[in-house]
Amino acid sequence: MVVGNFRRGQIERFEAWLTQPMFWFLVVLLILLNLYVWFKWLPQFYDGRTADIVAGLQTERDHLKQILEGSCTSEEMKAYGNGELGPLAPTEPLPPSPSPSPSPNANTTALPQDTLVGQLQSAAVLVRNGDYIGSGFFIDAQTIVTNRHVIENAKTGKTSASKLTVASHALGGVVSAQVVTATQNANIGSADFALIRIERPSSGVKPLSLARDPIPLQHVVAVGFPGSGIQSDANHALPSPIFTSGDVSVLQPQPTGISLVIHTADISPGSSGGALVDRCGGVVGVNTFVFGDANRFESRRLYALSSDSLRKFLDASGQHYSSVGDCQSGRGN
Repeated sequence: MVVGNFRRGQIERFEAWLTQPMFWFLVVLLILLNLYVWFKWLPQFYDGRTADIVAGLQTERDHLKQILEGSCTSEEMKAYGNGELGPLAPTEPLPPSPSPSPSPNANTTALPQDTLVGQLQSAAVLVRNGDYIGSGFFIDAQTIVTNRHVIENAKTGKTSASKLTVASHALGGVVSAQVVTATQNANIGSADFALIRIERPSSGVKPLSLARDPIPLQHVVAVGFPGSGIQSDANHALPSPIFTSGDVSVLQPQPTGISLVIHTADISPGSSGGALVDRCGGVVGVNTFVFGDANRFESRRLYALSSDSLRKFLDASGQHYSSVGDCQSGRGN
């Protein structure tokens, strides 16, 4: 009971001391103390810490500069490290950049007839795989596009047993060739492509460039080595390519992802692997002649695998090629 009375007396004395004026006096004193600490003491503390941080960064900068100067002994590199020069010029001139391929969107001009014939003659080759005859065309100085079914069973690599050869006037004779790559199969409606390569380039060869897929009623020219007489000629004299002209009837997309170019330029056995070109000499397809049963033979005669389908095959094979724009003559007329 005594303790309770003592505490009650302390509370009553504190309430008597903490009058309203005393309360506001304490509040003002607390605010002034906080302002003093904020404006007087804290800046001095942070100024000291900032100076330490700056000194540490300067020391690290000087250390890195010493490492740089020790590694770069030439005067040019020292100057570059000090920010006195721009990027250093090479001591020897860089090799010239290769000429870019024409933009696929750029227009090209139709070639005169004799120029077009000369271009196609220099690019087209007769491909012989044992007793089988097909066609092909150069896309660079050594690489030839043809059909897979033309070179099927041909041995790959440089072996004496290989019977794969190509021939043309531009090559000046019959030249051995090796298979580089080919599509997985040669089924009708699927990609039927192969790349073959000769050992050394020929100065007479003028490779063909790829145009984009043609459109219906576009004028086209098929070039190849069809006909039974070619087989006997190939044993004795250099062959000449045969040209046939026509129009594109339709592009037919296939479930396999490729497109067939149905056209009216006559082709026959021996045309397989030959180029279908526009009047500017750009490749719009690869002619593909495949024997079928009697009731389907005619529907398979006059078609080519589209240039976009060929481009996909070349891209997947890592093969370089050049592109050409739309031909002003014969497209959309």
